[in-house]
This record gives sequence, C-alpha cells and structure tokens, in this order.
Amino acid sequence: MLSDSHIRHVTAPFAAEPAGVTAADLLTGAGSAVGALVLARRRLPVLRRGFEPGAGLVRPIRRFQSGVVNDYVTWLALGLACLGGVLALTIR
Repeated sequence: MLSDSHIRHVTAPFAAEPAGVTAADLLTGAGSAVGALVLARRRLPVLRRGFEPGAGLVRPIRRFQSGVVNDYVTWLALGLACLGGVLALTIR
C-alpha cells in the first residue's frame, strides 16, 4: 500500500536565521531592563501607599472580610459564580 507512494520533503517558507546573539539583541534587552526599572521607580511608591496597613485600599477591603469562616466560603462561592458567568458568556 505505501510501497509505491512518493515522499515529499517539506521545505521551509523562509531561510533559517542564525541562532547567535547579536549586538542588537543585547541593546534591546538592556533597553527593556532600564525602561522597566525607570517605570518601576516612578510607579512603586504610588502602589505602596495603597497597601500600607491602615491606609489606602486596606481599610475598605477589611470591612468586607471579618475573618469568620463564613466570609471565606461566601467570597469563594461569589468568585466561582463570577468565573462561571464569564465562562458562560464567552462560550455562548
């Protein structure tokens, strides 16, 4: 059955590029790292203020969570219901 079949050799649509590291690769990586550090230095103090104990976002979040086991179960059920609703809307 397969003895008379012709085997085709697959060819790539583009020639393979060299796998070495170039100066452009190093400059791109260094530029990305420097850019990330500059953005992090600007943004981190703003984010930290919101998560200091008793300030920013912590106080409103603690109002919803009293530490009772019933709260954990309620938030777990609410989160699963939200995920299920999003999944149902995306599948539909």
